Amino acid sequence: MGEAYFEVKHNEKQPFVVQTTDIRVRVLGTQFNVSAYPSDNIIETVLTEGKVRLEQNSTGMFSQTTDLMPGQLAAFSKTERTTRLEEVDIENYTLWTEGLLKFESTDLSRVVKRLERYFNIRFRYEDPFLGGIKITGKLELTDSREAVLENVAAVASVKIIKTGDNYYEISK
Repeated sequence: MGEAYFEVKHNEKQPFVVQTTDIRVRVLGTQFNVSAYPSDNIIETVLTEGKVRLEQNSTGMFSQTTDLMPGQLAAFSKTERTTRLEEVDIENYTLWTEGLLKFESTDLSRVVKRLERYFNIRFRYEDPFLGGIKITGKLELTDSREAVLENVAAVASVKIIKTGDNYYEISK
């Protein structure tokens, strides 16, 4: 699937349902973000307004329903088949729709994954432990790719070197 942000008006006669490989998100009139990349172990749903319900999908692998309230994140683990609910700053999950990414004490590896998807590029770490560096800030995705990468490198105190057309290496 990937990631999508929805604004949906409730219609009882025609319910709106987002189907992923593991869960269904039933819309009860709302605005929300779903991140369900095939390569990720976690499917994240963040509710900004209204109400949504996570339900068992057609394969019967998700045995319970979970209702979200505005400001909540539901993180469904594909391997453990469990859902974790937490209160979050919704901007961290929805600003991408406005060309911004916002991070608060987030692992560099998570930021890099978002950039790989946005710019269709790939990163390699000289040292895998660099992915654990915590960073905080906002990135203007409307800036050039190089400007965005320079900002990330500065905040994380690392070097990001282009090694091919769409390939980069992160080093100390």
